[in-house]
Amino acid sequence: MSIIAQKIGIDFTDEAITSTAGSIFLSHLSNRLQLPSLLSEALSLKTRARGVSDVEMLLSLIYSLAQDDGCLLDVDRLAADDPRRDLLGLEQVPNHRRLGEYLRGVKLLFSKSALRLDWLAHAADRMESFALG
Repeated sequence: MSIIAQKIGIDFTDEAITSTAGSIFLSHLSNRLQLPSLLSEALSLKTRARGVSDVEMLLSLIYSLAQDDGCLLDVDRLAADDPRRDLLGLEQVPNHRRLGEYLRGVKLLFSKSALRLDWLAHAADRMESFALG
C-alpha cells in the first residue's frame, strides 16, 4: 500500500477564499466587545486625513497576533488576503514598515506619559459587563 496519491485532482474557482475563514469569529467578538470604539476613544495619534487610521493600525496588529502570526512582517500577509481583510472589516491594512513606525510613535507617547491609561480600566469594565451580561 502506497501512501503517495496516485492521482491528485486540482479544482480552480473564481470565488474569493481564504485559509483563515475563522477570522469572522474574531471580528464578531471584537465588535461585540466594542474594541474598535474603545481604541478610537483611547488613541488619536494621527493628524492626517489619509492613510490607515489609528484603529485600523492596532486592529491589524491584534488580528495578526490572534492568528498566531508572530512578527510585524505577517501584517503584510493580512494586507494581501482580501477575503480575510473583508471578514475582519478592515478597509486598509498598513505594511510592516508603516506599522513599525506607528508603534515606535505609540511607545514614545507612552514613555512621555502623553497618553493616560485609565481607558484600560474603562475597557476592563466593559469587558466584565459583557462577560456577565
